[in-house]
Amino acid sequence: MAGMPKRNNYRLSESQVNELEQAIKSHEDLRVHERARLLHKGYKPGEMAELLAVSVSQVYWWANRWQAEGLAGLADKARSGRPLIGTEAVRAQVEQLLEAAPTTLGYAFTVLTAGRLLRHVREQLGLAMHKNTLRHLLDALGFVYRRPKHDLTALQDSEAKAEAKTLFDDLKKARAGEIELFFMDETTIGLLCYLVRCWMRKGQQKRLATPGQQQWLHCFGAYNWRTDEVVAMPAKQKNAEAFCDFLEVLLTFLPSDRPTVFVLDNASIHHSQMSQAMLAYLEDRFLVYWLPKYCSDLNPIERFWRHLKALACADHFFATIPQLLASVQLTLDNQTHLTHPDRLTFSKS
Repeated sequence: MAGMPKRNNYRLSESQVNELEQAIKSHEDLRVHERARLLHKGYKPGEMAELLAVSVSQVYWWANRWQAEGLAGLADKARSGRPLIGTEAVRAQVEQLLEAAPTTLGYAFTVLTAGRLLRHVREQLGLAMHKNTLRHLLDALGFVYRRPKHDLTALQDSEAKAEAKTLFDDLKKARAGEIELFFMDETTIGLLCYLVRCWMRKGQQKRLATPGQQQWLHCFGAYNWRTDEVVAMPAKQKNAEAFCDFLEVLLTFLPSDRPTVFVLDNASIHHSQMSQAMLAYLEDRFLVYWLPKYCSDLNPIERFWRHLKALACADHFFATIPQLLASVQLTLDNQTHLTHPDRLTFSKS
């Protein structure tokens, strides 16, 4: 029909496909990289406009330039005003931002979430960047959005930890019965078990019945380094009073013919007025060695707690706390049998 505009042909030739693939792999300009990727995937102009947060006419504009000029047509022309998103300067700014701790930038938080990062880029760097553009920029820079992990090593006293490790090496050599060495700690186990990965049929989500309301079981324990046995006491609360009760229970397991050493961490219930009074009252029965702060990895009972929860709790259904306690007690009992296959032992060499 006369007067109708001619439809543009954006069908890609083999050489154009190769050119776009090369740009996706190695082009230094993020805008060229992103536009080449969308062209290569065959997105419609309206879809491209939504993803790039621009108008449809803008998409047609640089697409036509690409047809006429090749990859050079996908790049933005030089202009005044705010810096271009995707240039080397902007990439360096964003990369430097993510490598720095947020506290050094005046923030109280220690993690830059996606929203916080976007807000900082817009308000502090002066870049009117769309969230999708920022996401693709971070992907091009080699960053991933993943949950961080806790790390206590930065807060550890390295010298104190080294001294403690040396002392433990000497204490652990006393396997001949010269001393009795107990590593003490507390743990909390939930009635709603934690779930571990397992196989399930594709398209079918495996579900485990639960009682619907979380309840807690606290447990005080002492790991005997010489025998690998664990003395444990369940408790309704994890407080100083329960800790003192556990000390009284533990007294019945102490030998009378050799000294005993208790290794404790710096939990607040261990340093309470009641606990300190109890430890002072019993100072003729045992020697207390305090771990350096944030060095729980030196306490082998931490590994036993993980062993206990994996065997007694993971992927188990318990309707009541007594059922959970029975499973925990069975694992504790198995620890006392020298030949039981579920028994956890540590290398004493």
